[in-house]
Amino acid sequence: MPGSGRVAFARKAIRRAWSSGLAVPFRPASSGPVRYWQDRARLAVKGAFAAVVAWVLAKYAAGQPDPYFAPLAALLGVYSTVARSLRESIQYIAGFVLGAVLAVPVGMLLGPGTAGIAVIVLAGLLIAGW
Repeated sequence: MPGSGRVAFARKAIRRAWSSGLAVPFRPASSGPVRYWQDRARLAVKGAFAAVVAWVLAKYAAGQPDPYFAPLAALLGVYSTVARSLRESIQYIAGFVLGAVLAVPVGMLLGPGTAGIAVIVLAGLLIAGW
């Protein structure tokens, strides 16, 4: 075959580049301590920003005098990427709504107590796993 020599040459070149210590497009970036702390700092800044925005929105837009739970709820939705933050936040909100929807009939049936909480949490976790 006329092109088989070029294919073999290309395969050898790729194999050499892959096994060398040089950075090539196929190798993941270094994940040493500097990269780790850069990622942690970026996540900390995102978390602080989300907490402040949640506090301001809850205090001034919703009129809550001491919105201490708003920053905590905001921190539950802070992840390393925007896409993951949005996905996890939407799942968190859906879980909250599902819990509230389950709580009304179970609360009316069993009353607010340990049995009602157990049924709601069990049903919520089973539905969430589905």
